[in-house]
Amino acid sequence: MLLTGLLLLAQCTTGGDDDPAPSGDDGASEEAAPEDEAPPCEATPEAARDLDAGAAPFDAAGAITASFGCVQQVVAVPADQPASAAVAAPLAVELGAPLLIGDEAGLAATLAELGDPEVRHLEPAPGTSDDADTGDAGTDGATGEATDGEGEPADDIAAADPTETDGDTATDDPDAGATEPAGAVDLATALEVADELGTDRFVAADADRPEDLTAAAAVAIRTSAAVLPVAVDGPAPELPEGSEVVAVGDLGDLLPDAETVDEPWELDDGADRALVIDPTDPNAPSAVVLATQRGDTVVPAPNGDLLGRGTVQLVRDADLDTDQLVAVGEFDGDLDGDLTLLVEAPLLPGGTLRHFDGTRMVAMYGKPGAPVLGVLGEQDLEASFDRVRDISAGYDADGRDVVPGFEVIATVASAEAGDDGKYSRVTPPEEFRELVDRAAEEDVQVILDLQPGRNHFLDQAKIYEDLLREPHVGLALDPEWRLEDDQVHLRQIGSVDAAEVQEVIDWYAELARDAGVAEKLLVLHQFRVDMLPDRDILEVPREVAVIIHMDGQGPQGMKLETWGVLTSGAEDRWHWAWKNFYDEDPVVAEPSYILDLDPEVVLVTYQ
Repeated sequence: MLLTGLLLLAQCTTGGDDDPAPSGDDGASEEAAPEDEAPPCEATPEAARDLDAGAAPFDAAGAITASFGCVQQVVAVPADQPASAAVAAPLAVELGAPLLIGDEAGLAATLAELGDPEVRHLEPAPGTSDDADTGDAGTDGATGEATDGEGEPADDIAAADPTETDGDTATDDPDAGATEPAGAVDLATALEVADELGTDRFVAADADRPEDLTAAAAVAIRTSAAVLPVAVDGPAPELPEGSEVVAVGDLGDLLPDAETVDEPWELDDGADRALVIDPTDPNAPSAVVLATQRGDTVVPAPNGDLLGRGTVQLVRDADLDTDQLVAVGEFDGDLDGDLTLLVEAPLLPGGTLRHFDGTRMVAMYGKPGAPVLGVLGEQDLEASFDRVRDISAGYDADGRDVVPGFEVIATVASAEAGDDGKYSRVTPPEEFRELVDRAAEEDVQVILDLQPGRNHFLDQAKIYEDLLREPHVGLALDPEWRLEDDQVHLRQIGSVDAAEVQEVIDWYAELARDAGVAEKLLVLHQFRVDMLPDRDILEVPREVAVIIHMDGQGPQGMKLETWGVLTSGAEDRWHWAWKNFYDEDPVVAEPSYILDLDPEVVLVTYQ
């Protein structure tokens, strides 16, 4: 990223240095202004107009023109220079000027709406100092300042690149001098801006990571600092003695003394409006500047994801309401619906709106009161909470937070046909109510597991509809125990086709929407391909998180082989789960072994 100086592109005033002096009898009196002359623009950031919450999203320029009738000046940067935009952001705030991003032609309409203000432009330096392009302009050999060829400072060129070669310098590379390492040029520009801001504090960020640059701009504005874009594969920046530097993101060893800003986004819960932005959007720094000038706060939604964990935590901590949220930029999906979920949807265990958003689940499998069916039945309910947390130890080693869980066998495969001839014993939902309610208090996920025999999965799922409406209660389908009408358990391994699973998914998604839950968990057990042979034709709506659970038992080598078969060619369509058997596995896999599996395991169950 080649950044040089600040360039005054245009100045919209009523006169200039070459204007003749007003005439009069004594040469001293001014002419009266015509009565129809437009008054000067008086708009200031404090006079910002309101933005409508819940409306269609504003683009950055639209939000600016909706906020200000006119302005005295703007700061503009090219659309393809995210580091320039970040560097320019605190300067725009200092000047009380909106930050516009784009070329002159693209910004013309916006500038006209703002009253044709003065424009200050931060732009890349020329690649060379070729005399054919720059005339006699060059640099003063002593000071490095841009000159007009006669030793006087140049007004309308970018500050010269100190590493440029003379136009007559020979080189074997025709492109030599056309580009410059981002770190060196960005440093020169950052120092210029810091000098204008009167600060020796810098917020550093990777010049190739727009989301970090936008966050750095927000921190710099908040702390009266300048932004320092750096190239992580370039040289360490050389800053003036006494400079203070903090860093957003991982900058390796470039700035060993810089403290990392762990929480770059701080929301002001006293603000009337919160501008929701995607920090990866090229126009995001413009919205950060606008929010500051309006007295608003900023909600970052990385990659346009309004339901991401960090966004949710910020909004909930600031106690923001939907009528305070104004989307600026492009967002996919149902914007109003997602903003409502962001504010109102119940949180899942772990404090997220979606499963496995920075979390991993570790669950005990079985049925309370039935130790033969798994470890969940080997102790009472209160002891189960303690045991599942003990089992979860070590599963956070890669940085994911661990969510404890219970996978409860709700319908049990039976050797007897039963009164209905379906080979499945159904536990009444009310028998699980105490467990479900206590799990909510303990922030524990519950998964209701179905072993349907000759029943359809959907018929059994509907039995537990009231429990499944709870945000922390998920559903598991176990095809091993799904029989055809001429089959019985333990003589055949059951299976299910995608059409039957699709019916469950569609019903489940509608239940989630009706309950106001952002996402429901659906576990599909599988240890043979033919248990769910056509799973890849499943269509999964965003309200359902599907996880394929490899629940085979035996030696680790055999289980790993099964894992490879089931995950092959999945193309990241699914989340993945692994089961440990205390009795049937000769060696129970340790957390470190499971965390090394590919694809990543986000659910581990113990039976």
